[in-house]
Amino acid sequence: MDVQLPKSWDDVTIGMYIELRPILHSDKNEIERLIYILAVLLRKPTQDVEKIKIAQYHEMRKTLSFLWELPLPTVLQKYFTIEGNDYEIVLNANELDAGQYMSVVTKLKNASEDPEVVYNQLHEILASISVPVEKVRKKYKRIAIEPSYYKKVSKDFYNHLPMSIAYPIGVFFWNLSESLTKIIQDSLKLKLKEKMTEAEEIQAEVMKDFLKDGDGGLHSITSLMDALKSGATMNKWM
Repeated sequence: MDVQLPKSWDDVTIGMYIELRPILHSDKNEIERLIYILAVLLRKPTQDVEKIKIAQYHEMRKTLSFLWELPLPTVLQKYFTIEGNDYEIVLNANELDAGQYMSVVTKLKNASEDPEVVYNQLHEILASISVPVEKVRKKYKRIAIEPSYYKKVSKDFYNHLPMSIAYPIGVFFWNLSESLTKIIQDSLKLKLKEKMTEAEEIQAEVMKDFLKDGDGGLHSITSLMDALKSGATMNKWM
């Protein structure tokens, strides 16, 4: 069987890795694992892979040894080219547009609950934090994003972006998710505390004005309830 197998992480796309990851981290024995790996890479059923001669198995295992012997690269590339198109990874959240930001925030939340999200949605994550660029006088210039950009680019990244480029960005994203999740949680707690304090102050002021009024009749009680609901004080509506 004459086949082309990946020889390094430069040859393993995001799509390949998503399919390979459960196998690489399984407790299957060496032969079983190699059979499933070859089935994914060759796009063949395991029954066909099992027909390969033992001598060829050994050659294939040697070629694929980087999968379990070499760690994934960690050098972050801000610019890269896929299918003839240049892209920039936006590492500063303030430079993302509203759609990108919402997508990133959603995936940050999902990643904090399940780390596998970073791997299984890596192509979508990268599409959310990337922008198309073109080289003008040896400098990259960002290009306006079309509505269909994310769906198309996500698919291109899944099928063509190698893990040697994608993984370092995934590591950066995961570290960012842990940091930002804590920041978001702390911010929400602080805002809740501020809101509670503000509500308590409003209630105290309303009660003070209500007691000062001294009427105690139905009009005053109704006014008090309306004031509390609206967040206004008695002084504001009298």
